[in-house]
Amino acid sequence: VERALKPVEENLADMTDFIHNAGHELKTPLAVMRGNIQIMQAEEKLDAELMQQSLREIDHMSKLIESLRELSEI
Repeated sequence: VERALKPVEENLADMTDFIHNAGHELKTPLAVMRGNIQIMQAEEKLDAELMQQSLREIDHMSKLIESLRELSEI
């Protein structure tokens, strides 16, 4: 029985690791965007470079989400 459950336990551990890593990868772009927006608010101006960085982070996050959706279909 123990030998039969080992693959299940390994799969659960892999899923837990994946969820942890995916959560981290999704939170990072959000943190960058939040920081950029807070800087712009504090300085009361729009900074083109910070806006571009925020847009790149949004694109990065969109790609991550799309990859997750594709993985879920496998």
